[in-house]
Amino acid sequence: MTEPENNDDLRFVAAVSHELRSPLHAVLGLSELLAGAELPPRELALADAIRQEAESMRVLVDDLLDLAKLNSHSIELRHEAHSPMRLVSGIVEAHRRDAAAKDLVLLFDSDAGVPRQVLGDQLRFGQVVRNLISNAIRYTDVGSVQVHLELTTDQLLCVSVSDTGIGIPPDRLEHVFDPFVRVHEKRAGGTGLGLAISRRLATALGGALDVTSTEGGGSTFVFTAPYEETRESRTSQISRLPSTQTGSVLVVEDSEVNRMLATSQLTSLGVEPIVVATAEDAYEHLSLHAVDVILMDWNLPGDDGLEATRRIRAEGLTAATTPIIAMTANALSGDRERCLEAGMTDFLAKPVGIDDLRIALEGHLDVGVVASASTDELEALGRELGDPLIVNAIVSTFLDELSERRKALVGPDAEESRRAAHTLKSTSSLLGEHLLSELCEQYEKVPLPAKDLLGRIDGEIEVVEVRFREYVREREVA
Repeated sequence: MTEPENNDDLRFVAAVSHELRSPLHAVLGLSELLAGAELPPRELALADAIRQEAESMRVLVDDLLDLAKLNSHSIELRHEAHSPMRLVSGIVEAHRRDAAAKDLVLLFDSDAGVPRQVLGDQLRFGQVVRNLISNAIRYTDVGSVQVHLELTTDQLLCVSVSDTGIGIPPDRLEHVFDPFVRVHEKRAGGTGLGLAISRRLATALGGALDVTSTEGGGSTFVFTAPYEETRESRTSQISRLPSTQTGSVLVVEDSEVNRMLATSQLTSLGVEPIVVATAEDAYEHLSLHAVDVILMDWNLPGDDGLEATRRIRAEGLTAATTPIIAMTANALSGDRERCLEAGMTDFLAKPVGIDDLRIALEGHLDVGVVASASTDELEALGRELGDPLIVNAIVSTFLDELSERRKALVGPDAEESRRAAHTLKSTSSLLGEHLLSELCEQYEKVPLPAKDLLGRIDGEIEVVEVRFREYVREREVA
């Protein structure tokens, strides 16, 4: 098979990709339903095998489309704020189950100099890292895979992935980045596209991807990419709008903590917030009132954010040009595309800082500029919102919700348990409790979470609760 070289080839691959996705969607969905049913062990294993093979085909379809885009120079790069540390650590956590299945040690560490936030394409940056880690686990049978994130002396972000695997023969090393080349033909898995796409993505990002390897002694892949500082890295003056509101934003969010935060952020930007907890409440409001922008959570009770967006568009509940912006903790590869396909116009991955929100809204409303700053995240949040007492109220509400979230998390209803983990993931991250957030994210991603993980989350909730109650008490006394 030759590589697509022009836009005609891209259109062909895109059309085939689109046609393949519909039956793949059905196969994946039906196999997932079977996997969730009460089947005998053998039938359950067969259903899971179908799901895994369909997922492999989905990856191949995505890879072919990416390769076609890269070859025709049609790849679209995004420019959004994100945390490199959180991005890479999240990808590492997502691969822990695969590593554990082979009794491999999966390690991650990061240097202190890595910027807290950067501007760039986190989807494509993450895609390269994900490919490298997946490859390392696939070709390592004994030992470890180590992921290291640092800032080079040339001020480049650098992710190195080292393994103790089978290595690459010297005569094949120069071909490892060629499309459709599998260095170890006898090894199951892999399409021969992952590394080819990764190197081309690295180049598209302005960086590079290289490898050193010893046959039988492991390999090290080094991915470097430039980055741009965000406003969070610099000091700026706060410029607020007059008290006159400049527009209305409907926030559809089921978490009370997130509703309070969005209300405070929008008010600080001189925008009128209207908050509702469900899609059904949003339909009712929109049938009576016009709004300028909608901020839509994905994981809602009843109709989720995607279903709600489709209905709003289909039934003309807003003007066709009214922006609907996803504001969600779902930030994996493909989630942005799913939101856009449903009719949304933009995508914000939680946690969403006030400057992220301002950037998303400024093309639609006249919003103010609010500085960010600081090391202590709760204190910084207070400065962002212009009133530390608002943070105190948010923390208090978080504590009020915590008991119910905790009950749902350890309860018998698996769906409610995952919903509680999803909400805790985003709210705890917003409030600076990143360990609790990362544990909840790990619990949410793993199909059958280990009981010890649930115990770690429960223990961390206790620690967070004590810390936050002390935070609130000190400020009430002051």
